This record gives sequence, C-alpha cells and structure tokens, in this order.
Amino acid sequence: MKINRAVTVLAVVAAVCAFAVSAMADNSDMRIILDPGNTDASVTNIFNTNTSISVSWQSCSNTGIPSVLSGETACLALNNLTGSVISSLTLTFTTPSDFDTQTIDCVNADSYLTSNNCPNGEIGPNTQVSITFSAGESIPNATDFFFGADATCGPDDTACALTDFQPATVTVDPVPEPGMLSELIPTAFGVLGLGWWNERRKLWASSR
Repeated sequence: MKINRAVTVLAVVAAVCAFAVSAMADNSDMRIILDPGNTDASVTNIFNTNTSISVSWQSCSNTGIPSVLSGETACLALNNLTGSVISSLTLTFTTPSDFDTQTIDCVNADSYLTSNNCPNGEIGPNTQVSITFSAGESIPNATDFFFGADATCGPDDTACALTDFQPATVTVDPVPEPGMLSELIPTAFGVLGLGWWNERRKLWASSR
C-alpha cells in the first residue's frame, strides 16, 4: 500500500545491486547513490525498525524508478516512514535458481551508508545473501530509496529475467533515542562507582 506523502521528499537514495556481468567476470557493482528529488514510484513503506519487510522486485523501467537504475533488471523501491533517520539497514535476498556462480562487489558512491559487509568469493545459485549498509550519512525520514539488481543466469550467460528474482527482505536497525542515551550514561557511571567502592572495601578489609 502506498501512502501519499505530503512531506517533500528530501532525497532519493538509490542502491544499485549489480551482480557479475557474466559467470567469467569477477567484478560487479553494488552502489548506493544519492539522487535528489521526488518520485512517483510504487514503494513499500517502512514504518518500524527492527522488523524485516518483504519486498517484491519490480521492473526498473517502472514510473518513478531513478534513471540511474535504468540499466538494471530488477528494482526494489522503499520509503522511510519510521519517523527517524535510517543509519543502518540490511538487504537480504536469495540468488536465482539458475544463477551463474559469480562474485558480488559492493561499491558506495556517495556519502550515504558508506560502509557494507559485501560477501567475499563467488556466490552460487539458491544462496541467501545478507548485506548490511551503515555509517556515513543516514537516510532521512520521508525519503525513498531503491535497490537495483542485474545478474546472469543459465548456461548461456544471459541476463536473469525479472521473474527469476525472489522477494527480498529489508531490515532497518533501530536508532537510539537521545533520551535513552542520557539515561544510560548516569547508570553506567553509577555501576562504575559501585565497583570502585567495593574494591576499596576489599582493600581496607585486607589491610586490617
């Protein structure tokens, strides 16, 4: 269900999840690119953090998908409506059943979520892959962001079809509230102070 957003979208974060161009290739790109502007894309809204949201891939030629993803086969379109920024998220997907064994490279091309744990080595078919994006600038609230995927399938190294991509999941990590941090700091100092007092009591007792 798409919610008409009265808030002006501040930016569109586009993540290109590109698998290797062929089975013989060992470099593909996964990029996160900031693409400012509003879109009319059909998006999956994310209302809660720490919850896995299932998202179906759609054609990257659909209305509202950023032009930077026009060369990809399958795209995910999401909107951050958590009421907070997204400072970390995890994309989980399963490679197609006829996916050519190949590598996945993750490249962050801008200042948004600039760190990731892209898998090393070759990935085969029907393999679950989880990639966490974090650090750098956070994705603002009321902001669309996209993932695009392209891969090769079959013995002829042809491009995978949109129907080859199984639904993916996106999980947004919770952002600590400032109030929570202010409550935790005094507690931490209290625990440290109690530990210091207990150690001093032991020293005094042993010196007698």
